[in-house]
Amino acid sequence: FNFFPAFFTVLICLAIFILVRKYFDEVSALFSVFFFIMLKSSLALLGSMFLVPLSLGLFLIPIGLYLVNSRALFLIIAFTLIMHPFSGIALIILIGCHLLSKFIETKKINFKIVKQIIIGIILSLPLFLDPLLTKGLENLQFNESIIPFYFIPRFLGYIIIGIILIGYYLISYR
Repeated sequence: FNFFPAFFTVLICLAIFILVRKYFDEVSALFSVFFFIMLKSSLALLGSMFLVPLSLGLFLIPIGLYLVNSRALFLIIAFTLIMHPFSGIALIILIGCHLLSKFIETKKINFKIVKQIIIGIILSLPLFLDPLLTKGLENLQFNESIIPFYFIPRFLGYIIIGIILIGYYLISYR
């Protein structure tokens, strides 16, 4: 089991590389993989052996975005929502942004993707339905964060925070 961290790192990096290369170029894809590799692994972020739901979510988000026009999208959405709900919500938000950009571009709504999202949510709903019915929306409230905001630079690393700030600066001037 000692090879699992390297195996999952390679899988996640490959998924990120293929996705970014699809929409941009190879230099951007390599930079994205470099950005992911520089994340520090800890018990809270990716786990000691990368066998935590967040690592599966990080693996499935690029796959879901790559397969956005395929018929298997609802399975990726359902599996991501079941394994790591936050990654599933992030995937749905990113697919929604894709739908919005296509709507602005063509003035048409792609109902196939909307149907895939709805089916994926319905497939994963039975897992969350019982806690929501017994405790209500109380389950969705987050009183404390695992990582306080002022510890984020130490948690992610100062180089990653620097790259994020440079990215925000470059996006704001586009």
